[in-house]
Amino acid sequence: MKFRKRILGVLTAALCMVTLGSSLTVNAAGKEEASVRSVLERYEAAAKKNDVDSMVQYSFDLSWPNEEQFKRNLTSLDEEVYKFETIALEKVETDLYKATVLAETEGMEETQMEVPVLNLNGKWKVIVGQDLEETQNLSARSTDLASLTFKSADFYKDYFTNAASKNNSAQIQALSGSVDYYSFSFSYVNSIYTDVWTNTNSAPTIKGYQEPDGGHGNWIDIDYQLRKKTTFSSSALSPDATVKFTGAYRKSGTWYEKQWYGIPTDTKLLMRISNNDNSYLVTGAGNVYN
Repeated sequence: MKFRKRILGVLTAALCMVTLGSSLTVNAAGKEEASVRSVLERYEAAAKKNDVDSMVQYSFDLSWPNEEQFKRNLTSLDEEVYKFETIALEKVETDLYKATVLAETEGMEETQMEVPVLNLNGKWKVIVGQDLEETQNLSARSTDLASLTFKSADFYKDYFTNAASKNNSAQIQALSGSVDYYSFSFSYVNSIYTDVWTNTNSAPTIKGYQEPDGGHGNWIDIDYQLRKKTTFSSSALSPDATVKFTGAYRKSGTWYEKQWYGIPTDTKLLMRISNNDNSYLVTGAGNVYN
């Protein structure tokens, strides 16, 4: 009888420990989800007030992994935000949630988006800047690109920790009232984005060079695409404002040139520059005549 009581006591204690462990796990999960929801709410509040410092504190943008460039471009966008409402939240893996949101801004109609929320160095951050139309059409481009499809926590951590220091960069700087400048350096297949600017010309032109780090450069294959940029995303213009240049256009030789027509004015634009070849280092630069 005493033996049975002893066994019963042991089983009861074990059950209590399992129940306690389960409760602690549930409570920890609940606290984590509450932290994620809090960041989403704080980000929405900051975006509605156009509080750039707080937006940078609570978010990343896939277009500009460098924080300084991100902040500079948020200031340039200066866009009115109407909505960034979380309608569903799902844990994908450790340090990564997927938030389904309804987003609406001055330049974007109400759109349902799947937004990553990442824990990096103990801080939860909302990740915006997706290429909307290509996220919905995965055959459009390589799914390795950061702005397409939902990635892993490790991918995002590497992207926002190391992307700015890798040999891939792009920037656009005003040289005068009618000309902007961009430059880049690629060592692998990737897409990068220029700074945003306000388009003032319905027929903008780009002129520039792209050349290899040695060799003939016949393998060079780069797309240049004008895109509309909003606070939460970017989207292709209609008609599609993309041009592909292959081969080398030397800095000391003949430059490539492309003029588009029917591009909306008084619109916030950026250019996505996509390297489609993985052979060797390629560098380039050019002007946007706007």
